[in-house]
Amino acid sequence: MKKLLIVSAIALISTSAFADENSGPYVNVNGGVNLIGSSSDAFSDNMNRAGLDVGGALGYRFNENFRAEAAFNYLRNTAKVSDDITFSQYLYMANVYYDFGNFNNFVPYVGVGAGCAHQVSKVTVSGMSEEYSKNSFAAQGIIGVDYKINQNVALGVNYHFLPVFLTDPSEKIYNNLLGASITFSF
Repeated sequence: MKKLLIVSAIALISTSAFADENSGPYVNVNGGVNLIGSSSDAFSDNMNRAGLDVGGALGYRFNENFRAEAAFNYLRNTAKVSDDITFSQYLYMANVYYDFGNFNNFVPYVGVGAGCAHQVSKVTVSGMSEEYSKNSFAAQGIIGVDYKINQNVALGVNYHFLPVFLTDPSEKIYNNLLGASITFSF
């Protein structure tokens, strides 16, 4: 029991040391364009490079500089070869960020994330469709800037470089996400 009290006290002290008036949960909604590429020329040459990106995140700001979130994004690109191909990615990511500070309500930041990409390819030939799906490891680097409208609402623009590692280690899909977001802090 004594050990439990000591561990609890240390946890309380360490979390309160990181907490400040800027800490608390937040919700983020985002959307933009996915510019897709691949280490496979056949895939890259036939894929419509500009596709859809929509998503959201639930996060927690620990202090003025550090925050973490669980994020979901849906990406969709299409290709027209001899068949119609729709390529969708469902991204489940854990992200951490470093915010550089508030400069006249502008808050630049960098971040990294890792998670799972569930990929679904739908091929349609002469009205007949078939789907293929798989899960792959995904990682991302993030840069962006938010503009704080007030204490609880921020608008932002961001860029995510998000490679998805396929079964063959030499094969990768490169997602370049250009987006805008709105964040509600509580």
